[in-house]
Amino acid sequence: MVQYLSFTNLALGIFNLIPGLPLDGGRVLRAIVWWRTGSIDRATRLAADLGKGFAVTLMFLGAMLIFRGALLGGIWLIFIGMFLRGSAAQGYDRMSLTRILESVKVGDVMIQAPVTVSPHLTLSDLVNRYFLRYGYRGFPVEEEGSAVGLISIAEIAGLPESELAARTVRERMRPLDASHVISKDAPLLEALERISPPSVGRLLVLEDGRLSGMITKTGLLRLLEIHQILKR
Repeated sequence: MVQYLSFTNLALGIFNLIPGLPLDGGRVLRAIVWWRTGSIDRATRLAADLGKGFAVTLMFLGAMLIFRGALLGGIWLIFIGMFLRGSAAQGYDRMSLTRILESVKVGDVMIQAPVTVSPHLTLSDLVNRYFLRYGYRGFPVEEEGSAVGLISIAEIAGLPESELAARTVRERMRPLDASHVISKDAPLLEALERISPPSVGRLLVLEDGRLSGMITKTGLLRLLEIHQILKR
């Protein structure tokens, strides 16, 4: 048993040192190439390509084993190859997205002069004049030139028409606090981390207490999608 476990762990260690992402050998190779070239993008692309090449080789070997009658071993190799290929591609895409998010500032992509609503507005008017007109899922609430809160469709969903007509935005809005505010000089990576929880749909950018911009979860995801399409 000791001999079998020793051989298994040795084989696993050698397998893990193959120079291709997402294996540890691929991470070592990426570090060496990054050190020699100074380009993490080039280093990650090389390690990811080698990882995908190794994965395809495993899949080919698995197919050969199946043709030779080793069905279980062949299927196992094909599954491992598919997993490694997908992980290698995801590793490079994740690195590319992280670089984009770290290099771009919130102020570069924020919605400037966003549509705001008054806290004195009735919820019925809010629905008819803003939600149905603009098609947005939420709006900043502004009073006398200063942002005081946020109101989204979730805050009024399910209310009967009588309450919509009787209540105002102030009664249902979320009062503004630090969790809803971000600096225009903050990287998009910070914005993505803070906007990820389901309860947070948008972040406001303030300058001297006044609203200068807004960034939304939908807009941020659309920006990342466009970057990926253009990169391809």
